[in-house]
Amino acid sequence: MTITNKSLIQCILEGKEKSTSLQKELLITYSEQIKSINPIGAFEAAKIQSNGRRFFWSNASRDLILVGFDKCFELENQSSHHFESHEKKWDSLLNDSMIFPQNRGDLVGPMLLGGFSFDPLKLKTNLWSEFPSSRLTLPKFMVIKRKDTTWFTFNMLISKDTDEEVVVDNYMSIKEQILKASLKSIDDTSFLNIEYEEIDSHKWMETVDHAAHQIRLNEIDKVVLARGLKVNLKSNKTFSASSILNNLYIQQSSTYLFAVEYENNCFIGSSPERLIESREDVFVSEALAGTTKRSLNKVEDMRLGNELLKDEKNLYEHKVVVDTIKKVMEETCYKVKMPKEPMLYKNQHIQHLYTPMEGYKRSGISLLKMIKMLHPTPAMNGYPPQKALRFIREKESLDRGWYASPIGWIGPYGTGEFAVGIRCGLIKDNEVFLFSGCGVVGDSKSELEYEETKTKFLPMISAILNNTL
Repeated sequence: MTITNKSLIQCILEGKEKSTSLQKELLITYSEQIKSINPIGAFEAAKIQSNGRRFFWSNASRDLILVGFDKCFELENQSSHHFESHEKKWDSLLNDSMIFPQNRGDLVGPMLLGGFSFDPLKLKTNLWSEFPSSRLTLPKFMVIKRKDTTWFTFNMLISKDTDEEVVVDNYMSIKEQILKASLKSIDDTSFLNIEYEEIDSHKWMETVDHAAHQIRLNEIDKVVLARGLKVNLKSNKTFSASSILNNLYIQQSSTYLFAVEYENNCFIGSSPERLIESREDVFVSEALAGTTKRSLNKVEDMRLGNELLKDEKNLYEHKVVVDTIKKVMEETCYKVKMPKEPMLYKNQHIQHLYTPMEGYKRSGISLLKMIKMLHPTPAMNGYPPQKALRFIREKESLDRGWYASPIGWIGPYGTGEFAVGIRCGLIKDNEVFLFSGCGVVGDSKSELEYEETKTKFLPMISAILNNTL
């Protein structure tokens, strides 16, 4: 056996000794540095070994990429978000855990991956049957790419009866399979033989007009309404999550990439919007609301951006989001920093009004508590929040599931990051259900809002077609 094998065996033996002393199972996390590999190749290679759980997550700067598969430990609730319960169970697991090596700087260690539904009280349909109201999974195996270093991480629950030699043999076999297969390039796939099916678009436009009327009557200030578009593959083939993810990686720079797969149903997207990031002593959030399209012509693109910066409707939408997030940040942080005016955030197809915020954490404020306080933001819900959420629950026919919801990871040292699950789709064999929404205010016109949602479908459609549209 190599030194690496002996190290893992020694970790397991130490864990068994501690497990015997505590008289309960405990978590061991073992990480070893490996040569750089293609993370999306690792995601594809993990399909066979995933046992119905596969994850991909990248931050917007691409200096942290996570790939996870299989299940070591899981927090789940079918009917509510249960932030407090999840936090208590996660802390309890970590309290007695053994992490090898202790490497805080590289963010290497046990990490929960997953997310939450938009509204746990909304009537559920079969569309999201594999996605409960909340689910956070500690994968059994992970590839963690942090800047220029790559780690292979193994999480396991052990007891005094654990057979360390069987565990090591299994670990080495799966690691070898993943690393070998992940060196292969992802097929440059285009899914061209497709058709589009609008989902209740006329009813959606009627709901937009109704919402605008209610806003003019001062019943509500703003509401965000979402609609769906189904993409059908007209062949015996199925959509490849890896190919679509690879296309998103190439096409959509400066966005969060995510793929959460449960039993061959994969929620995938390239979100421009951070909900919350937790570093050791800092929380970082942002307001992203107010939208216009891009142009290949630089002069025209600049004109569109300048118009967005002066557009009253979009500025009002943005201010509502800024004020709400700022209030939460000031309640939970010291010295909140933010620019006085919004900036432009440009992606390939869309540009947004953007205001970043950062503050030093107050004592006792966790990442899950911040998610509870921030979700859903007015950019996904509306204002006042309870009135807007009630309107969406009663009037919006779409089952949002995990669309417009927190998607991300939680680490062992108070760290973690969640994006908002937008610019996305749900892959189900030979169908992809796309989701898009827009903010409705008093002077909103349903025809214009419809066109805005079409623009927001483009990142996923481009990834499916493998072109830049």
